[in-house]
Amino acid sequence: SKTNITMIQTHSNTMIFSPLLIDADASSSSTYETTTSKKRALSPSSRSVTVRFNESANVAYDNTQICHEDCAELWYTKENLKQLKTTYTNNAKDIIRVESQQKGSKSYCRVMTRVFNSCVDATPLSEADQRHFQKWIAVTSSRVGLERLAVRKIRLDKSIRRQELVYAVLDLQEDPSVPAEKVEEWIAQASQEISQPSRKFAMLLAQAQQKA
Repeated sequence: SKTNITMIQTHSNTMIFSPLLIDADASSSSTYETTTSKKRALSPSSRSVTVRFNESANVAYDNTQICHEDCAELWYTKENLKQLKTTYTNNAKDIIRVESQQKGSKSYCRVMTRVFNSCVDATPLSEADQRHFQKWIAVTSSRVGLERLAVRKIRLDKSIRRQELVYAVLDLQEDPSVPAEKVEEWIAQASQEISQPSRKFAMLLAQAQQKA
């Protein structure tokens, strides 16, 4: 099994880069098509998917900027992470509650939805929406990163594309008609196509933040 590289950070002054492997215990269709994966992603899957790390391929790099004893102090505790997650979720709920009372076309969620739709459809964003988008990013910097929870269109799309990506990787890994030397290349291409709208939206967010 093969897929992209994942980075693991440890409590020591060493970073380990480990290939992330995805296995499935069932066969899949012999060809990969985005439309097929989308249909499957919307329906329950009987496939059991597990994730494991190929530790034999680990590559370690020593951190010369900080000593071993100081590393642990820089990491979040379980309590810290739990509090961060709670705050993150509550902030998103607050946005949804406030936005549910907004009926205008220039509201935060409606503007974000139109911007995201332009990324999905690969269509230019209107000048008006560009202005509204930039304004919202400038005055609500604390909301950046909460779009996937607070904006329904983005939340649903993210869920579907995540499943599409898993199925695309599994299909290409298990398809006997795919040349072994092409598997990684085709997985990369499929992943880029599926994630294109999300990557485009992330780029627009970063550009708007830079201007704010």
